[in-house]
Amino acid sequence: MKIKVCFIILSVCALLLFHCNNTPGDSSTPQNKTLTPGKKEVNSEDKDTWKTQNDRGNRYEGIKGIEVSAPPIQLIAFFIYKEEYKWDDILKVRFYLRNPSDVQLTAQELTTVEFYWMEAKPQNWEQGWNEFSPWPVKDVLAELNINPDNLGVLVRLDKNYGSGLVSPVILCCQSSQSTQRPSNIVQYKAYFRPGISLSGGFFEVYKERGNGEIIRKEPIGSQVPPGPFPIVFELNSNWQGWVRLRIVVHPKDEKTPGPSREYDFYHLPIVSSSV
Repeated sequence: MKIKVCFIILSVCALLLFHCNNTPGDSSTPQNKTLTPGKKEVNSEDKDTWKTQNDRGNRYEGIKGIEVSAPPIQLIAFFIYKEEYKWDDILKVRFYLRNPSDVQLTAQELTTVEFYWMEAKPQNWEQGWNEFSPWPVKDVLAELNINPDNLGVLVRLDKNYGSGLVSPVILCCQSSQSTQRPSNIVQYKAYFRPGISLSGGFFEVYKERGNGEIIRKEPIGSQVPPGPFPIVFELNSNWQGWVRLRIVVHPKDEKTPGPSREYDFYHLPIVSSSV
């Protein structure tokens, strides 16, 4: 009788142990989940798996989770010009490099709905105008119904997530006519995403890097995360050189320090005829 009771107890323990080891969400079992802000950090293993599952030749593209800690303010897109695309279009991203450089070319939704992410694979980028293509809309953008007005593209020349070197982009379609694109660059449009509620702030545009001449200074209104907001400014077309965009924001929580970011880029007023 004692042997039978012991056998029953051991069987129950084994069943409980099996259930615990196979409960959904167990950290020992890799799972594919849609990540939401503040819920789960994307670790290196998740990133490698995501790249393998979303490898599309010259880029990685698909639905991707969001990092746990959102910065107070983040640059998510920087445009010279953007064309409207159709679902059967092939996109091209063009940008200028003062010198050969490593590049991080990424794309995401301005207003996050589907958690879309595109990341170009590393390649040799040269001095002058560069082009990233092909980027077929039908592969992912059309499937997720991401419209042109909600797509942001960013080219960074460093591995930073805050201040640093960037290159504004021309986003165009293979099917469109080149006459629709600007031959002179005079206007820039940067999109920022706040990670905290902001009561306001301002941005400044400097001629040259460092303490150069202030070309423009404009206020920024109150902002609520995670909604993006644009900054638009113009530069004179009769000169070229380095420019610094500085943004300072004021958190609604007065106990939180007001962060600032500085982004340097090279202003080239004439677009090459081959672009």
